[in-house]
Amino acid sequence: MKLSTMGVALSSLVLLTGLVALPGCGDESKASKDSASDKKDKKAEKKSSKKDEKEEKDEGDAKPASAKPEEDKKAEPADAKAEGDAKDGDAEGEVDSGAPTCGALNEVPAIPDTDSKPPTVDEWKTACKVNTQGPNSHPDDCEMKVMREWLLVTCRGDYYKTQNMENFGSVGVDYFEMVKPNKLISYTMKLRKGRNQKVRMCHTKDKMASLFVSWPTGEEKPLHIALARAGKCD
Repeated sequence: MKLSTMGVALSSLVLLTGLVALPGCGDESKASKDSASDKKDKKAEKKSSKKDEKEEKDEGDAKPASAKPEEDKKAEPADAKAEGDAKDGDAEGEVDSGAPTCGALNEVPAIPDTDSKPPTVDEWKTACKVNTQGPNSHPDDCEMKVMREWLLVTCRGDYYKTQNMENFGSVGVDYFEMVKPNKLISYTMKLRKGRNQKVRMCHTKDKMASLFVSWPTGEEKPLHIALARAGKCD
C-alpha cells in the first residue's frame, strides 16, 4: 500500500516537472520566431535602403539631362542673332553691289535719266552686254556693253579705221575713241534720246562692223543697239 502511494506521488512529481518545463520551451520557440522576424525586418530595411540610394542616384543622373534643354534654350538667341546677321549681310550686299539688272543679249537694259561721267574700268566689268542684231550677223571679235547712259563698243584684231560717224556729239565730252590699227578700235559714247547714232569700223579682210543705235523720242530706252557684220568699207 505504501509502495503504491509512493508510485502515485512519484508520477505526480514527474508530471509537475513536465508542466514547469513547458513554458520554457514555448518561450524558446517564441524567441526563435522573434529572431527570425527581426532578421527579416532588417533584410527588408536594408533592401529598402539600397532602393532609396539607387533612386537618389538615378535622380542625380537625371538632373543634367533636364538641365540640357535650358542650355539649348540659352543658345537660341545667339543662333537667331547669327541668322539675323547673315540676313542683314545679304541685304547689305544686295544694296552695295550696284550691279545693273541684265536680261538677254538682245534686250536693251533700263537706261536711267541721268547725265553722269563715263564709267570706270571696274564699272565696265559689271556692265550688261547687249546686241539687238541677230546672232548670225554679229561681227567677229566685237562686243558692246551698257552702263547707265553710256555704251562701250570694242572690236579687236585687224580693224584699222572708222568712217561715216553720225550724231556722236563732241569728242572728249559726249564720246571717247581709241583707234590702234590692226589691234583695237573702241568707242565710249553717250546714248542720246531722239537721235540715231552710227559708225563703221573697217576690217582689212574686206568686211566691217557697222553700229546702229535708235532711240526715238518718247521711248524710255533705245529700241536698237545693233552691231552687225557687213561688207567692205568705202
